[in-house]
Amino acid sequence: TVGIVPSAAGVPHIATVDHVFWSCDTTIPGNENENATQEVLYTTIGMPLVQSIFDGHNSCLFSFGQTGSGKTYSVIGDATNEGIALRVGQDIFQRAKAAEGENKEVAVEVSFLDIYNENIRDLLHNDPEGPEGKKLQIREHPTQGTFVEGLSQIVVTSARELHDMVVLSNKMRESHSRYNMSTSSRSHGILTVRVTQITRSGAQVTTRRAHMHVVDLAGSEELRRAGTNAAHLRELSYINKSISSLRVVMKLLAEGTHKHIPYRDSKLTRILKDALGGNCVTTMLATISPASTNYEETISTLRLAECARKIMTKAVVNESAVNEGDANVQKDGQELNEGLQKAGTTEKERIVDVAVVSEVPV
Repeated sequence: TVGIVPSAAGVPHIATVDHVFWSCDTTIPGNENENATQEVLYTTIGMPLVQSIFDGHNSCLFSFGQTGSGKTYSVIGDATNEGIALRVGQDIFQRAKAAEGENKEVAVEVSFLDIYNENIRDLLHNDPEGPEGKKLQIREHPTQGTFVEGLSQIVVTSARELHDMVVLSNKMRESHSRYNMSTSSRSHGILTVRVTQITRSGAQVTTRRAHMHVVDLAGSEELRRAGTNAAHLRELSYINKSISSLRVVMKLLAEGTHKHIPYRDSKLTRILKDALGGNCVTTMLATISPASTNYEETISTLRLAECARKIMTKAVVNESAVNEGDANVQKDGQELNEGLQKAGTTEKERIVDVAVVSEVPV
């Protein structure tokens, strides 16, 4: 449990959570938690989520809290204390090497986007038009669910490659100074790592595909603290709108009695639809400030954390097993479908003719 006291003589607000990490380097009377390192944080909540994707379950970690409470530090960290996102790669490739020793083929792909002022940007693609260049759109797929059309998915072959990619891409996120911080993330960042495992046993091919989202949300903040800067006010209104939509969605999911969940009210909740209430193992990291001036924001964060504990997701193993001959036919069919999407009318007719002759389903 976590007890928050507004003053030395006040009555504490008690919140029930699964883990508590103390990271203020300050001794507080009554505090029984040792100072938690980044390694302890990753071992406790990051490592189980990586294990989930190797088990075939989608997983998601999202950090939530007010501006300056340590969200980005926990997720990204710094040069000497790397955060969860930078430790994921090392863990994944260690497990991938072990899986290959069990006669499995493992492929790792990564994508990284941010949502700033309700615009989606690809952080792995250097747009010649700059950060305000081409905006990406959200689409729905009947079997794959929600996805971002045109988002880069880069194959990575080593932990170092993934690490460097995350570090470089994170620098492209929208950020500027806030209060006594030199930099503060003003966009929602979503890093996605996809792992595909292929196992062959005779003529049978078994494929497991799962992904892990690591979400660093922009900090919630009261409008009165934004000052009179028009750009900051506009920026904060978008942040608060998406955070408000997230709160509503989580509240309705926790109640479990509503047929309609308003995922489409913001791009953040729409992208994270499956992570919030679908096929996913999801963990929320709530970061709070020890400052008494942030009491109201701290209580608000803890209430959302308690709400998150009540949400029941439905994680399933994303696995398929087919005969190798059938798998080759499916692969050919997929390549033909991709060709149809990219080709012009004349080329489509030619591809379809070839498909009919070779009896490959299109």
